Order: sequence, then C-alpha cells, then structure tokens
Amino acid sequence: MNALLIHNDNLPTILINNFKNQLKFDIGQAKILEYDFSFDKEAHNQLYKAFKGEKFNVIFIPYSLSTNNYLELSGLRIALHIRLTDEFNHKTIPIVFIAHETKEQIAKLSDYGSFLFSSGTFSTTKFEYRQLEQQYEWIINNWRTDNKPSLSFSEYNKFLSRIKIKPPDSHQSNHSLTNEWAMYKWSKALGNLGDENEELGLIDNTVSTDLYFKYLIAVNKIEQSDIGTSLELGLKNKGKVLLIDDEANKGWYEIFCTLLCDNNPKMIDFHYIDDNLLRHKSQEEIIKLCKEEVLKIKDLPDVVILDLRIHPSDFTAESINEMTGFKILKEIKKINPGIQVIIFSATNKIWNLQALLKEGADDFIIKEGIENSADDNFSYETITKFIESINTALDRKFLKEISSICSAIKGRLVNEFIDDKDPYMDFIKDSKIQIDLIKLSSLNISHLDSMTLDVVFLNCYNYLEKFKNYYVKNKNLNIVLGLDEIEMNKYYFSKGRAINEGKFIKDKREDKPSWFNSLAGIFIDYFEIANLNSVDIKNLNSVKNWRNDYIHNDKSYFKKVELMLIFNLCLKATNGIRE
Repeated sequence: MNALLIHNDNLPTILINNFKNQLKFDIGQAKILEYDFSFDKEAHNQLYKAFKGEKFNVIFIPYSLSTNNYLELSGLRIALHIRLTDEFNHKTIPIVFIAHETKEQIAKLSDYGSFLFSSGTFSTTKFEYRQLEQQYEWIINNWRTDNKPSLSFSEYNKFLSRIKIKPPDSHQSNHSLTNEWAMYKWSKALGNLGDENEELGLIDNTVSTDLYFKYLIAVNKIEQSDIGTSLELGLKNKGKVLLIDDEANKGWYEIFCTLLCDNNPKMIDFHYIDDNLLRHKSQEEIIKLCKEEVLKIKDLPDVVILDLRIHPSDFTAESINEMTGFKILKEIKKINPGIQVIIFSATNKIWNLQALLKEGADDFIIKEGIENSADDNFSYETITKFIESINTALDRKFLKEISSICSAIKGRLVNEFIDDKDPYMDFIKDSKIQIDLIKLSSLNISHLDSMTLDVVFLNCYNYLEKFKNYYVKNKNLNIVLGLDEIEMNKYYFSKGRAINEGKFIKDKREDKPSWFNSLAGIFIDYFEIANLNSVDIKNLNSVKNWRNDYIHNDKSYFKKVELMLIFNLCLKATNGIRE
C-alpha cells in the first residue's frame, strides 16, 4: 500500500518492518539540550525530508512518539503539522492514528481533541499489518463516493474552524508574537525583491516551522505577495539610519536592509545594535549602551528606528514613562533634538502615542499584529507608510545640523566676566534669548506647514539684526562700529558683487545704514572675518533679498537651503563676536 508510517520504534517490530515507507521520528538527547531547540522546527524538518518528492495516500501514526512518556501525544502534534503545511503537499490526505485507546479517550487528554473528529481523521486499535492494510483499502475505495480519498475544500475549512492552536510557551508576551508575525508578513510581502531573498527566507523558516504560526497562516490564508515589486521603495535622500530593537537579529535587520539598502544602493549607511548586546542587562545598562551607540556614529545618526519594549520589565510597566524605549527616546533628544526618531512598536494606544509625541518622537509605525491579518492590504499600507516615514525623516535631517549650530552658538555666547550693567552683557543675554527662541521654533518645523520654517528663518534674521543694533553706532555725522568706534564703510551690492564706496558719511542726521550695509561692515571692518569677495557677503545680500521679497509678498516661503545658509551666517557672526 502507498502509505507512510511514522513511528519511533514504539510499535510492534513486525508491523514496522512490513511498511515500505516509514519515518522513524527520533530526536536525540543532545539535540533537545541545544539552547535554541524547537520541537516544531525539528518535526517540520524531518517531515519535509519524508514528503519531499513523494505522494502518499494515507498516513499512519501513533498518538505518542515518546518511548518514555506516552501522554505527551507528540504524534497528534505531528499530524497537525501535516494538516497545516502546504509545503508538504499532504495536508488533505487521510490520517490514521494507531493506539489502544479510542479517539474519545485521547480527546479528553489533549487541547487538540476536536482535530480527532474532523473529516479525514481516523483511529484504530489494531496493530497487525494486514488489519491496517484493510483500513487503507476501505479509505481508498469506500470512504468517498467520488473515489477521491482526500479532504474537500469545504471540509478543510471546517477543520480550520474547529481547531484552536495555542501559542507556545516561548511566546508568552504579545511583543514576541507580534514581532515574529510582523516579520513574517513583511518578508512574505517583500519576497520578490531579489537581493535579500535568502535572508528573508530565514525569517519565513523561523515562523513557518512553528505550529502556532502555521495555524495562523492557514486560517488567514497568507501567500507570498508580489507587492514588493509594485511598492514605491525609492528614497530621495542619503543618510545614516540606526535600528534599536531587541529582536533585530531575528529578522528586522534583514528586512530593513532589503528595504533601505538593497533597493537604494549607496543611499543609506545602516547601523543596528546587535540584540545579543542587550540581553541580560539592566534597563539602565541598556539605555547607556544605546546612548553610546548613537554617539559612536560619526556626526550622529540622522534617523533612529526605535522599539518601545526592549527590557523584560517593559511588559509589566504600568506607564509608558517606565518603558526602556521611551527613556532612550529622551536620551537621544538630549543628545540632539534634530535626530529623527521613528517609533516602531506594537503599541496603538492613543495615550502612549501622545506621550511619545510630547517627548519628541517624530513618527510611529505600528508593527503588524495578528489581529490585523484579516486586512489583506495592511502589510502593503504599513510598508508604504514606513518608506514615507523614512523619506520624511531624511528630508528633515537638516534639523540635526540646526540643533548643532544652535548649541555651538549658545556655547560661544559667554558672559561670566562681563559686568551686569554693561551694554555688552545685555546684548549677550538678548542674543541667548533669541537663539533659544530659534531652537524652540526649529523643533516645530513641519513638512506639512511651510510657515513653520518661515518663522525660524525670520527669527534668524532678527538674531543678525541684533548685531546691527548693538555694533552700529552714530557719532556725529559718521557711523562707527563697536567699542573701538571703527569708522564704517558704505557697502552695497550691485551686478553680483559687493562694492565699497568709502566711509559712511550721513548726508542727513536721519540717514542710517541698511541691514546689508551694517552686517557687511561688521563682518569686514569690525570682526575681520570677511572681505568684499567673500561668499558670506554675497550670502548676506541674498538673505536680505529673500526676507524683503517675503515681507512684500513676492516670495511665498523660504527653502531649507536658504534656512541653512542664514544659520551658517548666524554661526559665523557669533564666532566673530567681541565687545
């Protein structure tokens, strides 16, 4: 007969010897003691070898394959692997259990009892080969009137509706379940992308060998998608990205490499923290390690993809404020508020998202949970949202440079040695207040509202104007600069170049030098950090023109490149500062 017998030498030897096709399911003690041993993975691998290139009509198997513990019912679990695995190509064929007990007795001992009463599942208390052969012939010839001894589509769906597979003990937290399920769904969605298929296949193998996930896959009817070839995965900007996730090594690293690096060659400098480094550490140690990794990256990362739950204590935390990821977010923003942080977590509680936003999180990506699997478009929409978030974050990486410039300016504005009543002290204090305003307003820059950037530009313009107001002074009919009262020249810009007309002498008492004339004089004559041909002088003229056009409604908004230009002028001016 064309049947497969699965056993572990726990059936009569004469019966075993009569079967031409058989699988001795035996797991050595050494294998069991391995730290990453998985019964499901071992069962999957042995069954895969047994079924490869074969097509059996019936499978015979005892309820238990253990030689020590009959009640562990591993045969029942293996039978479910066969029913739930497309890869074996035997999921609808009849299965006959061999035992002294009836299926009614076994059903009382197992959570899978309903499986024993589903179509295509039989049991026998006979142990002689001829008796099993007779049952085989009855199944082939008499079980179905249509001479097709296998489950119909409706019968298989009925089987799926009756059984209930519980998550294994190794997945006690919803965090692990969601992570592995999300990785599986993303790897399926991206399976046709090419370069990382081997690595993505490893994720598939990790999840699809687990009985619980096989059940979820069957119930949700998940197949490899071709959306990977239809997704718009192109990135518009280069940048440095850091992944902080306690399950990075399990698959997220490979998935993000596929999305960010393989599809965008030489665009992304991708870093991640090996999750092995995070194990067996206190929450404080993890936070310290992550902070060090952020600082280790040259010029800091532009984007951090951050999980919320990284330490075991996070799963019992009563408040998001106690979670490791939340605390890491705060530390990153202390280092540089302009680093873009995308929270990548299973949380979808609105109060958690609000707390993260308040602390400076720049975006959120919700990891795909099992409850979302009914929506066929969820993976597509989530991956699309992720790419959009990365593109937006990279487009906003200039905020990191702005924050660094603001810190450098603030550090240059020292005043410990100045008398409190000195006008210079007032100038320094006023400048500090203005730079704090600039930094605060820059944190509110939104790609959805150009006016938020305009506000920062105008605040920078006002910062430079404070130099004009402090350094430029009237002395009779002359204009002088600073404490040294250096006579200021009359500068203007014409035909693409700066021109010096000589000393600024007022024709009338109310004559005043323009904003450009004043800043050019400060840069050239007082700070001596520029000359007529310097690019900084040309840039001062451009800033003046942009601001005037904006004020007179001839310019709709300021561009990022214009904002960075005026920031660098603010830094240059501050570096040259003196009494």
